[in-house]
Amino acid sequence: MPITKNLFLTALQCSTLTWHIRAGEYQEPQSLLDKFNCEEGIEIHRRAQSLFPDAILITETEPITATNQTARLLKTKTTSTILEAAFVADDFIARADVLQKQKTGWKLTEIKSSVNLKPELIDDIAYTTMVLKKAGLNITACSLLLISKEYRLGMPDNKLFTEINQTDQVLKRADELELFSKEVQEQLLRNTPPAPELKLQCKDCPIFKSCFDKNIDHPIFELPRISHTKCQWAGQNRSLWARSK
Repeated sequence: MPITKNLFLTALQCSTLTWHIRAGEYQEPQSLLDKFNCEEGIEIHRRAQSLFPDAILITETEPITATNQTARLLKTKTTSTILEAAFVADDFIARADVLQKQKTGWKLTEIKSSVNLKPELIDDIAYTTMVLKKAGLNITACSLLLISKEYRLGMPDNKLFTEINQTDQVLKRADELELFSKEVQEQLLRNTPPAPELKLQCKDCPIFKSCFDKNIDHPIFELPRISHTKCQWAGQNRSLWARSK
């Protein structure tokens, strides 16, 4: 099973939780809000794709078939724009929302149902950029297609979106993610889960009780205003907890 964008970005926060998700040992429940956001995202993508009438849409969902179809289109001189282009490289898989040919390379545009530019959106498109570069593609421009704050009901689809060029930020972040990629690959493809590390994110982790919190009656998160430094100390001195019980 290839490493997806969601798995990779989750692994940046916790490789242990991500390993259990990838192994099928934990599946995050989908709330009504999650289902709504998913349906909303599908509709936003459909409307954004209408802005590229001459583009070729990759409709295949099976990774290998979609990747092969994408590869054929990339070799075709008349190809100018591809929607949902698929790539697999070094066990990582990605789908590019919009890929447009430029003079010296390709422009990547990711469609997001957000009105504000957030750090996680940069990580999102940076992951896709990283995989495309691993696959041998020269990415020369990166943009986010966000929802325009100026849009009003009844306006045409081209007024619904606003494009934000983030080339420099995305290429820099993609290089940073590349440095982590080998470590993430090794951690997620191993036969046993990586040893857990105590982080602030552990407080809301769904598998904390069966992971780092084994045999601990009162985890450090019960303390008010816990800091990253204290959390890190607790993780490095876990043996003291057992002796104090």
